[in-house]
Amino acid sequence: PGDIGEIHFLLKQEAKGDLRKDARVQDLNNVINRLMVTASSPSRRAATQQRRLQLRTFAVTCLSEDCGILEWVPETESLRSLVGASYNPQAAPFSTRRRGKRMSGFGDVNLRKNYERCQEIYKKTGDFVKAGSTFEETCLKQNPPLLYWWFVQKFMDPHAWYEARTRFTLSAAAWSAVGHVIGLGDRHSENILVDTSKGDCVHVDFDCIFDKGLTLPAPEVVPFRLTPNMLDAFGPTGADGIFSGSMKNAMNVLRENRETL
Repeated sequence: PGDIGEIHFLLKQEAKGDLRKDARVQDLNNVINRLMVTASSPSRRAATQQRRLQLRTFAVTCLSEDCGILEWVPETESLRSLVGASYNPQAAPFSTRRRGKRMSGFGDVNLRKNYERCQEIYKKTGDFVKAGSTFEETCLKQNPPLLYWWFVQKFMDPHAWYEARTRFTLSAAAWSAVGHVIGLGDRHSENILVDTSKGDCVHVDFDCIFDKGLTLPAPEVVPFRLTPNMLDAFGPTGADGIFSGSMKNAMNVLRENRETL
């Protein structure tokens, strides 16, 4: 009620990026949303509608190459802040496994050293499997994912909890497919927002597209962001089930409409 008649927006100036990329990606996402609803194949259309595959978009008005006005997306918080606010009530009171603040803040010296060690393994050897196993052993075992608990504590009603978790999984799948196709990078936990009222993922900052992430000093070698905390929030099936099925449907729609896109 207090917002009636008010218009909220963000005035942004890029330090090095080009805000026109954000505007074009939003245009592309709007086209993709229409294609999801009107897929050429009846079975494909039914699948995408049943799974409610949609990308959350927002308006971007460019005033120049590096400056513009962005529509404010209400009731959203970054993935990092949600992980930091999460806690596991079943863990011991003073255990590192109880709260996510230690992981999201990244202020712990030992945690940072272990993480940097994993990075060095990949940089020096190129062995992604070894770097991943070292990360799991030195970082994840001491700091297991907690995002599942945020959904449990935020959505107290069982139906609301299941609906929010499902929407989070579906939107993550759709964004993963689109992000892979357009080579979207820089998907750190501040550029992935979550609608705290519904559970949808909302991605922001689209300067790093067309595999630009591969040219960074620390190259981004993953096709899309799928962290242990995200898998934890998906539920018992993790990346299988709803996520993988929805991502396949999204990829099929993109492939069938590649000429349009």
